[in-house]
Amino acid sequence: LIFLIFCASVAPYCLLGRYTDLFYFSEYTGRHAYLVSISFGLFFAILFKNIAKNYFNKKYMYIFMSILVIQNLLILSIGQYSKIESAIFKQDFVKKIKKLNIQEGKVLIINKSIIIDSHEINYLFYKAYGKAAWNGEFTKNEKKKDIKIEKKILNNQKYKTYRIIDDYKNDCISILKTKNELSRADRFKKLYILNYKKYYLLELLESNC
Repeated sequence: LIFLIFCASVAPYCLLGRYTDLFYFSEYTGRHAYLVSISFGLFFAILFKNIAKNYFNKKYMYIFMSILVIQNLLILSIGQYSKIESAIFKQDFVKKIKKLNIQEGKVLIINKSIIIDSHEINYLFYKAYGKAAWNGEFTKNEKKKDIKIEKKILNNQKYKTYRIIDDYKNDCISILKTKNELSRADRFKKLYILNYKKYYLLELLESNC
């Protein structure tokens, strides 16, 4: 029964070629896979029950249970902390791009320590300016000067809506750079979530229209 529940919960992802990673803390990609926890919960409940029955010394059961609980709490805590960092970064990023008054069009952001994914930039510009007219991308390559947008995206309204570029018209390109970046470890050490205003400062390097 447990095996059947497990198969039922993972089958849709296998069929669609989708997957998630337990240690991909910065992205909540496993949010639709809650059914997997049912099969795992039942499996470990039976496992610990059998350990309790067959071992005269119950300390083994408590050791195994403690390891499992600590492991799960650690993974969940890191994941939640990463999500808090990401939410704070997005909120602060919107305020910073509002101040720069960036031209509509393409936006390249030079950044070596990225907190969010590139596909989220367009939405943040939409939140800042109330218009879906920016197509953004993070890059670690300072020599890169352009973003290529496939014609099939620009010619298809569904793709444009999906990418949040419904109002995209201009071919202007603005190049920004983040200063005072932090590595993942430094974000924790320096309490980024409390001192976020001092880090990831945005500078407009050039704007070509």
